[in-house]
Amino acid sequence: ELASSYAALREQRVPELPALPIQYPDYALWSREPAQRAREEQQLAYWRERLEDGSYALDLPPRELDAASSELGAAARLRAVLPDAATERLRALAAEHGTTPFVVLLALAKLTLGAHANQRDLRVGVPVANRERPEVQGLIGCFVNTLVVRSDLAPELSFTQLARALHDELLRAQEHADVPFERIVEALAPERDLDRAPLFQVLVVMQTARIRQGAFAGLELREIDVPPAAAPFDLTIELHDDGRELAVGFEYRQVRFAAQQVARMRRTFDHLLEQVVEGPQRRLGELDLVAPSDAARVAAWNDTRVDYAGPRTLAAAL
Repeated sequence: ELASSYAALREQRVPELPALPIQYPDYALWSREPAQRAREEQQLAYWRERLEDGSYALDLPPRELDAASSELGAAARLRAVLPDAATERLRALAAEHGTTPFVVLLALAKLTLGAHANQRDLRVGVPVANRERPEVQGLIGCFVNTLVVRSDLAPELSFTQLARALHDELLRAQEHADVPFERIVEALAPERDLDRAPLFQVLVVMQTARIRQGAFAGLELREIDVPPAAAPFDLTIELHDDGRELAVGFEYRQVRFAAQQVARMRRTFDHLLEQVVEGPQRRLGELDLVAPSDAARVAAWNDTRVDYAGPRTLAAAL
């Protein structure tokens, strides 16, 4: 619509846009109708059953000391494009098992978090556009909701079984996506902590927006990576898919994580990716969770042997 309006104004024409079937106030009124409220209550029962037991806290290691800023809310981002070969194999793996690259990447993100938190029961937040109804496709307004995706990283599961379980979990969550996240928090009433977000601390988001060159006559479009000023969550794992490249970013609160910790998480993610695309049937308990460079560093730290040039026995010393 922006491109169409831009082209019309360049040609000194009045922009012509398709008429909207409803407006945002219509949607707001519909959400308050008794039938919709009853539907939300039915869906709320699902979330109570799925989330009320267990702990929602993710026990990632505390912040390591470094010289970086620790200003409350200050944020940073680590982002890199996946190698072409790994991207091709990941897409093939998703297609072979009837799922999407997002599900495979989400499974890898959960394995990475589980490795660093030493936890099996993991909950992450996943935002959804919530625009399934055709009437709201063209509306300007906020429809986004956040789903809590829970999974068990049982060591006897294969990676493909984990991906399938996540695929099914996401489908069930989307079937119950009419309930606003705030209502779920209110209904579950978890024990609140000023240092943690309720129900999850890590958000995993997939961005698939693509820049279409030529959409704006006479203009060249390019993406600008704007550094984050603040991070709403301890950690946000950003997945970018433009149809050609896959990129993975870690946006984090500097008061919660040091740069070297996040870099280590990213190395774990990449190491797990290499293993699962080569052997997706491997059990989770068989995966190597430590990147080779980190394993070598730990080995060097533990190599404390020192040659002692003095006497070998007490008698020789006398």
